[in-house]
Amino acid sequence: MSAGIPTYVDARMSAGSNSFGGQYVFLRPNYECFNKSRKVGGMPDEFWDKVDKTIAKWYAPKINLYMVDGHVIGSNNEENALKEYWRVCEWDKRKQQFEVTLINA
Repeated sequence: MSAGIPTYVDARMSAGSNSFGGQYVFLRPNYECFNKSRKVGGMPDEFWDKVDKTIAKWYAPKINLYMVDGHVIGSNNEENALKEYWRVCEWDKRKQQFEVTLINA
């Protein structure tokens, strides 16, 4: 693992690799939440940069817990929490607007 992965992010390395020898890591909040893991892959020379960019976009500077449609979602802001909910919700609820409520401070 990279020394740059914060403790609030659960990072699990895949035992496999892609057809070009690149590796994968699955990132998700290190909290009990409804999130789906984000799969990040790449060749060794670009891999950790992609991991850092993914963490910066979805989880940095810290993860807040939000309530969206009765589910706890971990993300860095309300907009991303709603987008994360759309990734895991039932198909007919996608792109619908839901109230996003911060449940931790």
